[in-house]
Amino acid sequence: MTHDALEESVPLYAAGALDRVERQALEAHLLSGCASCHSALKDYQSIAALLPLALSPTKPPRSLESHNHGRTKSLTDSS
Repeated sequence: MTHDALEESVPLYAAGALDRVERQALEAHLLSGCASCHSALKDYQSIAALLPLALSPTKPPRSLESHNHGRTKSLTDSS
């Protein structure tokens, strides 16, 4: 992979969205000492850590709730 391609994959790495091969390629690149990618990764990791805090909790739709309850009940009944 080129440096530009590796650098473009940094945000996906920070979000945990790379496949194994891409992740390993970027990790090898980071271990080689690329300062600009290390800096970008640090920035994106800070942003990724805040993403869950930006979400508002919502109650699941009733249909999903009853569907899951039925699945859970069938699992506990069979044990």
